[in-house]
Amino acid sequence: MKGAQYHWNNQVSILRRPLPISCSAKRQHLKASTKKQYSRKFKKLPQFRKIESIDPSTPSNKFRKMTATLSRRQKSILIQLRTEHIPLQAYLHRIGKVESPTCQQCNEEAEMVSHYIRRCRAYKGQRRELMTSTGERHDISSDILGRKETVQQVLKYIADTKRFKESHGDLTPKMQEEAEQEEQRVADEVWV
Repeated sequence: MKGAQYHWNNQVSILRRPLPISCSAKRQHLKASTKKQYSRKFKKLPQFRKIESIDPSTPSNKFRKMTATLSRRQKSILIQLRTEHIPLQAYLHRIGKVESPTCQQCNEEAEMVSHYIRRCRAYKGQRRELMTSTGERHDISSDILGRKETVQQVLKYIADTKRFKESHGDLTPKMQEEAEQEEQRVADEVWV
């Protein structure tokens, strides 16, 4: 014997090689590393600072799951609101489509997403209804676009203001029962 450390398996060459990694494990590792790399790159983008206050878990599947039952049009408007790439005066002014970023509804300040949802006097009644339906007391919080329980109320606010009717069409949310049935149908499709 060659000492206490000697073991017969060390002599058999096939047992000295590391075990091969299965394709499944390789795929899992590649997917995880790609996700980390994407997340790091995304967090360096200027859009991330805007979205982070709305949904700190971004990038994640949370938004996809939250909007699974919505129409493409409704998802589009929510994404545009979250990234502030939406046809409001401030954005249109920034890309050179209009001369002034001032809100045409109230003429008080630049029409940005925060102004449209939280401060524009032209939508005071719709905002009051939004605050009541979401349980907001004094002011609408910036994360209203990132919470699953407020999506339907935000879409109702957008539809009630008619601000994007011309550019996005009808954004009226489905009735609660319809939405729940659609959500169940989508969930059932995932398992099929």
